Amino acid sequence: MSEFFKPKTVKECIDLLDQYGSKAMIVNGGTDAVEKINTGKAQPEAVILMTEMKELKKITVKDGAVHVGGAVTYLQMLKNAEIKKNQGMMIAVGAIGSPPVRVMATPAGNVGTAAPSADCTTMLMGSDAKIHVVSKKEGERVIPIDKFFVKTYVNVLKPEDLITEVEFPAMQPGMGSGYVRLTRRKVQDIGKVLVSATIEVKRGRCTKAVIGLGALNATAVRAYSVEEALVGLSRKEAQEFCRSGLPKEAGLRPSRYTHYKEITTPVALERAVMMAWDQAEGKVK
Repeated sequence: MSEFFKPKTVKECIDLLDQYGSKAMIVNGGTDAVEKINTGKAQPEAVILMTEMKELKKITVKDGAVHVGGAVTYLQMLKNAEIKKNQGMMIAVGAIGSPPVRVMATPAGNVGTAAPSADCTTMLMGSDAKIHVVSKKEGERVIPIDKFFVKTYVNVLKPEDLITEVEFPAMQPGMGSGYVRLTRRKVQDIGKVLVSATIEVKRGRCTKAVIGLGALNATAVRAYSVEEALVGLSRKEAQEFCRSGLPKEAGLRPSRYTHYKEITTPVALERAVMMAWDQAEGKVK
């Protein structure tokens, strides 16, 4: 029988994590954790519920970045005025599960699970996000999201670590974002190809690009080769480049969908980049 805790502060939580270590399980929204417990995949000695930690249930904007607290739900994100400016993030978050899931599930939990086909994780990868972590032993530290994942369902966190917030750049004039997911069904299906893009456009040319790929590799990844190639291109040139072939970072895990992913990833990339470009040029409000 697991012990059950509902800490009200970060300090209380990290004290518990320091005490129980790998024998503890953080339950945020619980949409992943509860399934593991119910199926016997996890048998923690301590279950730590984060829903009472009010300091982690806020969305703030500071120094040009959006800070999403570790206990913020997807529903909160969808209602937030600042996040509504980020069309790619809104699409990604709105695609997650179902309305009841979005009431409970959190981006911090999504990132912590380290699933390769996670929508919010992929959009965060394409946003140059940073993960804020704290522990009793090491204090606070910030981890770039492209350094966060090790392999499928494994990240760099230690048992005593707590994700306190997820940070990504706030949208500014001349910036745009896009997100495309290809699935077998339109509703409540795991994506087979996920592409996210955040770009900056000045005088008709791309000046910066951040591209994320999901469901293709063992983890979500940054497509650095695409980012470098897009800089300096016009809209038409960027569109043609995206169509030209599979990004070299797309690992394409062996599966029955490998050929499908190979031929559709360039299409998804083009759509995501063009969606971001439209917003950057003010064509999307």
